[in-house]
Amino acid sequence: MIVNRGVIRELKRWIRKIGNIQPESLISRTIICMLKTDAFSQSWGATRIYKNQIELTQHDCWSEKEAEIKSKAKEIKAIYYGLLRFEQIFKKMQDQPILTRSENTTIVYDIGKWKAKEFLIERIKQVFYLVKRLQLQNTTIHIPGKLNSTTDSLSRLCRSGDYTLKDGMIQMICKTLNYMPQIDIFAPQRNKLINNYVRVDLNDLGTHFHNAFNYNWSKVKLYNHPPIPVLTT
Repeated sequence: MIVNRGVIRELKRWIRKIGNIQPESLISRTIICMLKTDAFSQSWGATRIYKNQIELTQHDCWSEKEAEIKSKAKEIKAIYYGLLRFEQIFKKMQDQPILTRSENTTIVYDIGKWKAKEFLIERIKQVFYLVKRLQLQNTTIHIPGKLNSTTDSLSRLCRSGDYTLKDGMIQMICKTLNYMPQIDIFAPQRNKLINNYVRVDLNDLGTHFHNAFNYNWSKVKLYNHPPIPVLTT
């Protein structure tokens, strides 16, 4: 029997699609972890909340190549990076339901149905296979921008500039005030003024502290120079 090549291709496509289906329990499970993401022209941000505990945040600038992609593709990439940056945490939550919230309604639909326009398909697949590898049960919903202020600010950090005071200026001020800070609690993304520092990035192995708002600094001499988005949120 001779079978049309188009039919064979279609059968193979459905075989792959069926193989990618993730079985879901019919029992309703309570969502205990939420990931909020946002993408901006030059950067992205993600916030993870687990059992209503203190938020953990991640953000970074796009590479030169990523900065040129369309906004919808960036929204998907932000979700992918958000999951990837919290990978070590999510690995401990296998088979647990996670709620992903994004400002873009189209992206929410595309990821929810695991389908999209051709130029977005590969990026949707990236998210799909990462969720599958982490063995998570992912649900994606829309979140209005006004309710996503923290993540929105994180995604704008690159636009605000990775700025800092000059090292010589800091030394002069500290000497004049007879004040020697012990830790930089808002270390810029690409540089720091004190060897002991705090960063948002959980992948930075050079520090024991992440997210300055998670700690009590009352007995520590601080170098406290927060970026503008932190002051405005």
